[in-house]
Amino acid sequence: NEQAKNELRWLVDHVHAALDDSRHRQTPEILERSSRLTARLWRGQPAPSEAEVERDNIRFSSVQWAWLRQAVHDRTEKHKPLQYIIGDQPFGQANVMLRPPVLIPRWETEEWMLRLVDMLNTHSSASVDVSGPKQPLNILDACTGTGCVALGLACGLLPETASIVGVDISDDAVLLAQENLALNSLLVKNKLSFHKLNLLQTPDAAAKLLDISPTWDIIVSNPPYVTPSEYKQLDPDVK
Repeated sequence: NEQAKNELRWLVDHVHAALDDSRHRQTPEILERSSRLTARLWRGQPAPSEAEVERDNIRFSSVQWAWLRQAVHDRTEKHKPLQYIIGDQPFGQANVMLRPPVLIPRWETEEWMLRLVDMLNTHSSASVDVSGPKQPLNILDACTGTGCVALGLACGLLPETASIVGVDISDDAVLLAQENLALNSLLVKNKLSFHKLNLLQTPDAAAKLLDISPTWDIIVSNPPYVTPSEYKQLDPDVK
């Protein structure tokens, strides 16, 4: 069907962009092109056309063919989401790595994060005081997952206007969020850290949050919202 053709074109073009040994694999130009392609996929734009895919007329190496065969197998036989296969996606100004069991961020989450960035930047610009700089906002990102929301804020907000902390109950999530922070370190304009914390363990969680910051100006969260019973009924491509 058409969706399958589109996804295959995405995979083929990703091989060209990210695994092209013949043009010095992983050069800045190739990484930039790969990022643009991933952005098109993530934001729901059309897949590259057959003409675009064939335009480069590049013959695959054995490494490229092996990757593509495995990718098609994972997508068709294991129903592995395309984002997990490609391994990353853009989120605001950041680029976040993805791997299971940490959930894939949705485009709606990126959208409200960008709106929050615009609101806070407008407020920061309007409230500039000649008496001196304002105190950075303390922002808590609960259930941070990949760290995408915290990273999006840290990269998008005006420099030194926020101090952001992301917390999650999952070791896998905290580790991935910390890796994403390292990946985007040159883009981060505000203080950012990630911690393992179970927010449901009160008052222990409250005490730990107080250790991090005595006050929080903004709390954001995009927690998993599918119950275990609902998860069992989901389409395999969604899991």
